[in-house]
Amino acid sequence: MGNVVTFLVTVLDRYTVWLYVLLGLISLYYLRRLIMARRGRGRSTYTIEREVAAHKEWQALVGIGVVLAVAAVIVSIKMFVLPEIDITKLSEPTPTLTLPPATKVFATLTGSPPAASETDSGTPSAEGTPSQTATPSQNDTTAPDMMDPQPAEVPEPTMEPQPTAAPIASSAQVGVAILSPGYDATISGSTIIYGIATHPQFQFYKLEYSAGDQPENWNVFGSLHYQQVDGGTLDSLNTTALPNGVVWLRLTVVDQEGNYPEPALVRVNIQN
Repeated sequence: MGNVVTFLVTVLDRYTVWLYVLLGLISLYYLRRLIMARRGRGRSTYTIEREVAAHKEWQALVGIGVVLAVAAVIVSIKMFVLPEIDITKLSEPTPTLTLPPATKVFATLTGSPPAASETDSGTPSAEGTPSQTATPSQNDTTAPDMMDPQPAEVPEPTMEPQPTAAPIASSAQVGVAILSPGYDATISGSTIIYGIATHPQFQFYKLEYSAGDQPENWNVFGSLHYQQVDGGTLDSLNTTALPNGVVWLRLTVVDQEGNYPEPALVRVNIQN
């Protein structure tokens, strides 16, 4: 149900002018039928012809009345209903999460096995020729025939995972910021709001205000904006309708799936 309401609100907000043009064309069609029916009834000489003309005239009047009623409903929704609807709550968006880039883990081998030392056993070979006897060094106290070399132990390789790189935010792709007015700035009258509202899958952005140190009830001012802004004018706030004191401003950027990154907040003081 929330997605249907969001779609209808988006259509009414974006295509209001085209709806007015369509209703105007329909009203002109029924007005033409009304004029022709009245002319036909005036030229009719038979009763049955007058009744048919009167029936067509009544149908044209009903059509014009329906068109005017639809136009009145659209104007009412545009002026009184749309500013009070929070589309982000209807579509139940979820904050988007940025996953860190995948990194490869490499294993590092520490230590190398020592080269195996060969010692001559001094045993005669198969042909009957005696082999050379190894000469002990000056520090050796063990006789050559008593030497029993042990195989060197090969250390097990140890895994040294590489550190994971932290995600880097790219302001060129996703940007949500209120640049002016600054934090705790004093504003009055019609104040221009400058900032950044960009997203790779941009759908629209909106600006809201909430009076008091603890913001609770957010109210949309202006209208939904369907064009990205990168360091320019977002909208304007008329402070004459607001009480003096602390007011919070919030900027929210919504993507094509109804999700949104963390909104931008700024605290200002109104002195009218």
